[in-house]
Amino acid sequence: MYTTSNQSTRIQAEETCSRLIDRSDCIATCKALLERANSCYSQYIAASTLTRFISNRDTVVHVSLRLQLRNFALNYLATQPNLQAIVQQALIGLICRLTKIGWFDSVENGPEYPFRDIFDSVKNFIQSGQIQPVLVGVKLLSSLVSEIYQSTESDLARATFFVRKLLVSFRDLVLFQIFQLGLDLLHQTDANLKNLTTNDADQLQVVYHTLNMVYSCLNYDFIGTGSSYSEGGNCASDDMGTVQLPANWRPIFLESNNVDLFFRLFAGLPQAPTCSNLRVLPLSCLVQITSIRRTLFTNEERPTLLASLMMGCLEVLRRRESLLCEPTVYHEFCRLLSRMKVSFQVSEFVQISCYSEFIKLVADLTTHSLYVSQPSIFSCNFLPCLTL
Repeated sequence: MYTTSNQSTRIQAEETCSRLIDRSDCIATCKALLERANSCYSQYIAASTLTRFISNRDTVVHVSLRLQLRNFALNYLATQPNLQAIVQQALIGLICRLTKIGWFDSVENGPEYPFRDIFDSVKNFIQSGQIQPVLVGVKLLSSLVSEIYQSTESDLARATFFVRKLLVSFRDLVLFQIFQLGLDLLHQTDANLKNLTTNDADQLQVVYHTLNMVYSCLNYDFIGTGSSYSEGGNCASDDMGTVQLPANWRPIFLESNNVDLFFRLFAGLPQAPTCSNLRVLPLSCLVQITSIRRTLFTNEERPTLLASLMMGCLEVLRRRESLLCEPTVYHEFCRLLSRMKVSFQVSEFVQISCYSEFIKLVADLTTHSLYVSQPSIFSCNFLPCLTL
């Protein structure tokens, strides 16, 4: 289907593959294709067919069989380190979908809620210390968070209260652990930042997917609205959205080192061709941090977060010629400044010691962007909001 140039042969192959999902022995057949592993195309077709099969709302698959299939896929990823990227992602998608579907399922005479051990299972990949298993682990956790809060066709057939129950349960049981793990990995990257170059392709992939995992956690549907968000989109709109973090997350953001971490990564990470948005993601995480609901912090705590954000932005503004030369980076930085103005009050800005220099450099950036350079039309939407 993927290699032939003969049109009739390709059509026949597509029809054969499309009928796999209608077979009564679909799971056994697809597992056999994966075990044979003689072609990345057959592996991909098998994994993607299994995902479609178990996602079909008219299909009834016993919980024990789904659990066996999830464990089979996890073991397959662990024992096949050289899988093609499309196969790896298809298997990750299968595991995430099985976990989501089976979150509230129990096995008779077995463990209660067996699908909820996914974090511990994936953590074994990351604790191996080897680059490929670590990469698989962070990809899986990032995809899992996105899978939970993004609505699928099968979710639309479920009652709204069930979707909300899933979102809240995952938030309370697993999400914070995933976020903390992501922060730990980013701190490890920060400690080794000076040694990272564009030649470290695998390591940069790990950093990219770890940042994406942390961003997915910050972009989560914390209050269980059940809304669907597109890939790379924001739960909070730029005009009025707020990140509704639970109260137990507060100490993380009162530590200035955790906020400074994203500014250091933004300034220090190399721009790799294989990870086009690598330097954008730290800024995207900072936009979400800036959007955290005001009520999470007391009046005494709020200036601590604002000071960390202003000092980080100030350093970027001082080095804007080198740090803001890429359009996508420039745009995301404008979003960050705009969100700061929305989330904090002018009276809070003026209390920070670096306010005078900060507001002068923000005004310079606004003037420079309007009269000297040619910023994106979408970035210009944020410019009137920058001068306080």
